[in-house]
Amino acid sequence: RRLILFTDGRQTAGDAAEEVKRLQASGVDVWIVPLRRANTAEILIDKIEVPRTMRTERPLDARVFVLSNTTTQAKVTFYPGDKKGPAAYEQVVELQAGQRTPVLFPGIKYRTPGYKQLEAIVQPLHPEDDTLPENNHAYTFTDVEAESRVLILTSDLEEVKHLVGALETEKLALDVRTGGQLPENPEEYRRFDCI
Repeated sequence: RRLILFTDGRQTAGDAAEEVKRLQASGVDVWIVPLRRANTAEILIDKIEVPRTMRTERPLDARVFVLSNTTTQAKVTFYPGDKKGPAAYEQVVELQAGQRTPVLFPGIKYRTPGYKQLEAIVQPLHPEDDTLPENNHAYTFTDVEAESRVLILTSDLEEVKHLVGALETEKLALDVRTGGQLPENPEEYRRFDCI
């Protein structure tokens, strides 16, 4: 018995190497014929680079790195994943064969806090410049934190007016309370970064 396996070497399901060993152990003569892919044009997203955490309303620069084995043009679309901001940003870029091209999306601001899924898509302007559209998408995540919240507790508002003035210049969300206005539920204190 003989099995001739034509393969491009890419594993799609199961464990081909273990299966070949099992077949050989059972007496099957296995021949492997590697298929060489032609030097086809290919464009792909290598990665998305953003900070792991960031604050609302503070600008950040997102970078999408695109690889190409051909000199061509492509449209790169970046989806920041913020419900209240722009849905997408787009740029048309020049790609050089064999080079990793950084695509900068500057000054992006998040309006809402929480975990965000960011997506980038590259689309060649000429379809013949890309073979595998499956690698034209990339995802990453970031945690957008709300503005820092500070709770100031005092018995005399006049005593803390200078502290309040100084903290307001730092763009902190301040909540100034006297003893009669303390939160009753201890869980309410969790909303603050500093007390």
